[in-house]
Amino acid sequence: DGSELVNQSGDTLVEIVNGVKKVGDIVSEIAAASQEQSAGIGQVKQAVTSMDETTQQNAALAEQTSAASLSMKEKASEMDSMMEYFKLEPSTATVDDRGAGMDFFKARAAHLAWLVRIRDVLDGKATMSASEALSHRDCSLGQWLYSTGLDRYGHFTEMQELEPLHERLHKMIKEIVSLKNAGEKAQAEAMYAEIEILSGQIVGMIKGLERQVA
Repeated sequence: DGSELVNQSGDTLVEIVNGVKKVGDIVSEIAAASQEQSAGIGQVKQAVTSMDETTQQNAALAEQTSAASLSMKEKASEMDSMMEYFKLEPSTATVDDRGAGMDFFKARAAHLAWLVRIRDVLDGKATMSASEALSHRDCSLGQWLYSTGLDRYGHFTEMQELEPLHERLHKMIKEIVSLKNAGEKAQAEAMYAEIEILSGQIVGMIKGLERQVA
């Protein structure tokens, strides 16, 4: 009987040891799973934080873009107003000793406004016929050039270079409008890139002339 008890006790002890081992294995598995779950939660939290930061950045960028777009529209509107103001009839033009009726700032603004208007035409935001694009003699700068400007300041290099470039600019503007209205958008865009450079040169010459007569 004693041997039997010993054997039973031994078997029971083995079962207990095995049970403890199984419990230990289960605990280890639970611990490992908890670590994996914690790591997963951390990764999810990090991803959510990153998404939140990205969303905030995108919102800020969208706000900046909207503000910049509004500012550009306001500037374009201001430049259009300047150009309209600069379109003086010969009977209302004033004459002074320095510029003979020429406001150099408005002349520069008028050229920049022309670029804005042509850009709007190419982008489909505005329409214009070739006849609406004034000739180099009919615009405000042209009226001044061919009334008193050339007579008074024709000896300046800037004036001598300004006249042909100004004439070329207006011819190109008419051609761009004609190309756009004919559906030749690519050619019109290529020519627009040229008048951007040309207009910059004209503005530079107007500035140079202003310094000469000031």
